[in-house]
Amino acid sequence: MWIHRWGQVSLVLYLTGLTVVPRVSIRQRLGLAFSGMPYLFLFHVFDLMMWAESRLLTEIASQHYDLAQFDLWFGFVKFYNHFSVLSLKQVAPLLLLGLQWSLLQQVRSRKDD
Repeated sequence: MWIHRWGQVSLVLYLTGLTVVPRVSIRQRLGLAFSGMPYLFLFHVFDLMMWAESRLLTEIASQHYDLAQFDLWFGFVKFYNHFSVLSLKQVAPLLLLGLQWSLLQQVRSRKDD
């Protein structure tokens, strides 16, 4: 199933990015991996829900493609779905890793002070 493959791609991107983070011990890498996995899973659950909502809106409310009957929720869901397919699924694991790394750097700088 293609949805399962997106999860695998995100996991591979996240773990690959985790291997290139500088000045991080194996123990800290494992900590980052275990703390990041729930967020990665929640992202995919949310993404799957938005995909299903987009499919449902396409079937039920196709009249909202007409700008005269434009619905804000319809536009948001469609924009998110296209943005997610084009770039967000590939970038989200790396953004999560970047956020984790920056938080780790803040903790290190506070510890050094």
